[in-house]
Amino acid sequence: MENHGTVIGGRDISDAYQKFELLEVTAKSILYGNKLGSVTLLEDGQINAQLKQYATALPETEERNLELSSINREKRTEILKIVNRACKQGLMLGAYGSISARINQEEFLITPDAISKWDLTLKDIVHVSNGKREKGKEPDSSALLHQSIYEQHPEINAIIITQPTYLTSFAITGARFNVRTIPETWIYLQDVQMGEFGCQFAKENGLACMISKDSPVLILKNECTVVTGTKLLQAFDYLEVAEFSAKSLILSASLGEMIPISDNEIEELGKVMSRWKNYEWKM
Repeated sequence: MENHGTVIGGRDISDAYQKFELLEVTAKSILYGNKLGSVTLLEDGQINAQLKQYATALPETEERNLELSSINREKRTEILKIVNRACKQGLMLGAYGSISARINQEEFLITPDAISKWDLTLKDIVHVSNGKREKGKEPDSSALLHQSIYEQHPEINAIIITQPTYLTSFAITGARFNVRTIPETWIYLQDVQMGEFGCQFAKENGLACMISKDSPVLILKNECTVVTGTKLLQAFDYLEVAEFSAKSLILSASLGEMIPISDNEIEELGKVMSRWKNYEWKM
């Protein structure tokens, strides 16, 4: 409402809050995005095509899982803890985002669709086994992307897909996310790649092919940030560092041009990083 404020309605308080949260983060991302360059707007056809792709669902298993194994319950608890931390730190929204954790080569757990991240319980987490979703439950609409990444990368055991404010500012402008700011940031993230809008649905050379242990973070234009790791806590650490770095780049722009670490310095850091990464991924 002009010169007043925002009025938001919903099916219930939770639905209204999710819409408010999404609206606020979107507004901030546009505001900060204009500091980086021009915000790219999607056309109706692009949005409709994207929604159609996400409508493809995993088939349902015939048997309902009544009892949880100890590792299943442990993974569910870990997912809930990370979801809670991510929401409290503004790294994930109640209405958008997904987190998954691999159990083994054929199974993984993932957050559900249409349930606020703020309200999740252990039983809400969805078990996916051999390409089929747990009976009676709907996994997040990005479940097929999670499955594709796990299939192509046996070393990856956790995935976070989200829209934090500052990283989303880079996503909606296509501005380069230069992490060559301080040595620790580059060693942790290296050069973060940016994928084209819709590349997660490409059958060849798509998003799943761009992710690797040496490139655990990817920004998807006009959509989200994808973060991976050998463990869920590691993926969350990557997300924290990436969002903090994005915030630093945006807020420091008023001070002057960023001076990146030189190629020679990067080469020396690369030697340190190689030893550190090999150790970390073996942990």
